[in-house]
Amino acid sequence: MEICKINGIDVIINPVDELDITSVVIFSENGSITDEKGKAGTTFLSLRVGLKRSEKKTSKEIAFITEPYGSTISPDTGKDFSTISFQTVSEGVSLYFEIFSELITEPAFTDEDFMIEKETLLASIRGRLESPFSFGYEHFQLLTYKGTPYENIPYGTLNTVVPITKTDIENRYKEFFKTGKFTVSISGKIPDGIEKLIENLPISCEGKVFVNFSAPIENTESVNLCRKGSTQTFILRGYEAPSVKNWEDYVAFKLLNTIVGEGFNSIMFKELREKKGLAYSTGSFFPSSLFTGRFVLYIGTSPDKEKTALKGMDEIIGNLPSLITEENLTRAKNYIEGTYLLDHETRLRKAWYCGWWNVLKENPDFDRKYLEKLKAVPLSKLEELSEKLAQKPYHQVIVCDG
Repeated sequence: MEICKINGIDVIINPVDELDITSVVIFSENGSITDEKGKAGTTFLSLRVGLKRSEKKTSKEIAFITEPYGSTISPDTGKDFSTISFQTVSEGVSLYFEIFSELITEPAFTDEDFMIEKETLLASIRGRLESPFSFGYEHFQLLTYKGTPYENIPYGTLNTVVPITKTDIENRYKEFFKTGKFTVSISGKIPDGIEKLIENLPISCEGKVFVNFSAPIENTESVNLCRKGSTQTFILRGYEAPSVKNWEDYVAFKLLNTIVGEGFNSIMFKELREKKGLAYSTGSFFPSSLFTGRFVLYIGTSPDKEKTALKGMDEIIGNLPSLITEENLTRAKNYIEGTYLLDHETRLRKAWYCGWWNVLKENPDFDRKYLEKLKAVPLSKLEELSEKLAQKPYHQVIVCDG
């Protein structure tokens, strides 16, 4: 792996020569945390429209040029970063960089594209809210991160996307490529002259992104949401959890999450579904984040079992130190390692992980260090964290019929 800087851009080159495929993922620290307050979704929408066509080429013409070589140029937005990715045979790399540069400097931003992408996004949000989990999780994020940049959901909400104008996304798009740190991560067959192609990208890293905050949970808070047509009660409960900056606890929490709520062998599945028959679905998740994170438990149950389910969640957290064993710690380590390595099978994911770690820890070598650290976590560390967890306040959202 080669790591260097070109015009202020962090460049990661990972040669994999078995097949003639080159995968490129471009990371920017302009995630939804940089969206204007009240207009979450602006960054995502600006990339969807801006990368669609240029002043010189229609979207059909771009597709006609690129299809013989590889994929479309695909943007995505998370809270802490955004990505732009594509895959091509090595012969097409220079062509893709040329088109990408044109889309940066001469985006078309037509009224038609804006309306289509905005309506598509709104339809996606409405569809997402049909799921009790998605409905509850959206409101959980708005509750637990209220008043912080993490309140900005990457794809926005109905309330934040509706007011977005074409001028908003044009201005955001211009700022996007002039502000913040960029990482270009490339995996696969590396063509000659790749450094020159990156050097010629019209990306400026001069403007800085100044975002720094914490989001502690100081008091327990529970919100009930009435949703017509809900056939089950859905509960989401989140505890304050470490960011990637707290490396020791972050890695340990990944194991704790797997033990508590991932898979048929998890504590929540066994205790709440198998033993007590309380859950239609149950589990936990712990998203990686640059700033204060959340460890979230969830359960879908019948309305008449809501109180029993809440008590069951209390008991799991309260008894967690005694429920964690060497056996399920070993199983969790093997599970995470296996799924992590499987997700590295494609060149695109290899490129993504190297860039992702560079964004989170400023070093792609953490892709390797993560598993090394994971394997070294002792049972005593998880017992310590689970004892603290039992004393922590939490934020909770309960979705019920009404």
